[in-house]
Amino acid sequence: MNKQVLLILTLLIGFSSFAQDGRIDFTAEEQKWIDAHPVVYHGYDPEWKPIGFVDDNGKYAGISADYLNLIGPRIGIEFKPYEGIESWSHSLELLHNGDILFLPALAQNEDRNKFLDFTDTYSSYSFVIVSLKDGNFIGGMEDLDTKKVVTPENYFITGLLE
Repeated sequence: MNKQVLLILTLLIGFSSFAQDGRIDFTAEEQKWIDAHPVVYHGYDPEWKPIGFVDDNGKYAGISADYLNLIGPRIGIEFKPYEGIESWSHSLELLHNGDILFLPALAQNEDRNKFLDFTDTYSSYSFVIVSLKDGNFIGGMEDLDTKKVVTPENYFITGLLE
């Protein structure tokens, strides 16, 4: 599975090899894999706005969805969000089980390196600290030393904070 995941992630950043017709040129081995997998299921976080989320109509949307919608036709793969994902942890479980082949916009960390192959970063996002308006000002990580912090389970930033 790691080879397949690596291929898919490589395809997601392969913009430099577009052919004249807008498609990407592939090796014979890559094209054989694509031909055998015209539909590829991926996971997502249903609540990670604006990166990837489930909208009010129950449709996968966001920046990652836009990337996949642009890239899919050019490489000959239909990227489909796996139905019924309840949480980010659920997506990670599906990935571990092989029910999905990749997670768009997945940040790399030591634990994930144990079971996934990663490409070079193709996009980066900043994290922010959100607090109550009438609370104490938090200007950086050092201001959290004595505070209780709530983060989503299995998020990249959660691991950094821990």
